[in-house]
Amino acid sequence: MSRSPSLPDRPRLDLDQDMSDEERLDALREHFVEIVDVHEELTGQLETADQRREELKEQVDRIERENEALRRPRCTSRPSRRSRKTNRKRS
Repeated sequence: MSRSPSLPDRPRLDLDQDMSDEERLDALREHFVEIVDVHEELTGQLETADQRREELKEQVDRIERENEALRRPRCTSRPSRRSRKTNRKRS
């Protein structure tokens, strides 16, 4: 069985009270880029998981149909062994 992909590290925003407005703005921009990267990675993982789920669902449906077909009684033109024995005893 395949393992789940690891989750990316959660982006952290470290702002210092002593930062200038420009430094804070740069830190916020970098943080935003990190958030977008994590979002893209998680979106890709979600799409992969959805595709896998669909494949597994289709496989389950196919196996259930096959299983149901195997459970149905088969039509035969010959009487079964049991009914032939019963007919002999009656004769």
